Amino acid sequence: MYFNNLRIVLTGTPPGQRSRKDVEAFLRQQGAYIENKINYGTDYLIYGRSNTVKYREAIDKGVKAITYNEYFDMVGSGKGPDRSELERAKLDAQAKRAISKGEKKLRSLRNELSVVQTSAAEW
Repeated sequence: MYFNNLRIVLTGTPPGQRSRKDVEAFLRQQGAYIENKINYGTDYLIYGRSNTVKYREAIDKGVKAITYNEYFDMVGSGKGPDRSELERAKLDAQAKRAISKGEKKLRSLRNELSVVQTSAAEW
């Protein structure tokens, strides 16, 4: 069961004769959890087009985004998902969030320092 315990979001329409409901049913049979929204716990986004809100959210949150064709190739090859790649993507996203929080804190401290220096100069 390749997708056992993976959290997956689908967006767009699969190419060819397959329906999105067919893909969802297969993923559920493989043990995946199908979600409607991207969040930091999502493992994969399987998408039809890359110019969607869900695709941008996935990239911003470090979620592995693959096309339906890449998904079909993965399933057809018998390899399944590369779980170490998923972990690397999640760690990268966590690092980016930590850096972003650090930068926000630094800006806040600089603003506070500026206020204190202005007040001190006025004395």
